[in-house]
Amino acid sequence: MNFRIFLIVFFVSMANLPADAGIRKCSSAALTPTDAKAVHKVILRDAGQREVQWPSLDACVGTGYASVSVRLKPEIQPDGALMNFSLDCNRGWMRWACSPSQRRSAYVEMDVGGHLKAFDLTLPDGFEFKRVKPLVARAIEVGPKIAAEQECGYEPGKPAESRGANMLRDNQKIFRFYAPEISGAITESDGEVSLMVDDQMLAFVPDPNDATNVVFRCWAWLVIVA
Repeated sequence: MNFRIFLIVFFVSMANLPADAGIRKCSSAALTPTDAKAVHKVILRDAGQREVQWPSLDACVGTGYASVSVRLKPEIQPDGALMNFSLDCNRGWMRWACSPSQRRSAYVEMDVGGHLKAFDLTLPDGFEFKRVKPLVARAIEVGPKIAAEQECGYEPGKPAESRGANMLRDNQKIFRFYAPEISGAITESDGEVSLMVDDQMLAFVPDPNDATNVVFRCWAWLVIVA
């Protein structure tokens, strides 16, 4: 993972989206009574035994189509992580159809500069919940103090770029965790663990002297292509 810029590409399945999904504009968030009744029925059917969290329902209505997303009640996993479930429903010129999705996450509260902050972090498969707090604690410690030469793929002697300086400041700001609630993701690959928030990332490697801890390796900013 020795790259100056980390490129994260999200492949969006088109199976449940019409051809014009990329240029959709929501003219309203209010479903017609007919649509509301129809999608309510489909959601209840596809949710099965899972409780639908109706207040989370989010609708987008435009010319010739409508879409809805709604969360289902999450389940606590044996290790303390949460499995979150949701339904994404679409209607083009035809009837409503929903596709399910699930996301494993950790919800933890951590002290940041004397203030309690809530972290909602997506977890990769196999990443144990007990590893979350030590990783976040390390990010809280090193995030505001990162330096230009700690950028992933840093080349000694290369002239500094104004863009790189701006990204460094953005990274330092994001990892001061000013917001009361922080959403992000943890990734793990080739022995490296990363914490991603917005378009910034801190990468860590396991501490050879402490299996419960990690050592900061480098920081990077992400280019996200949807």
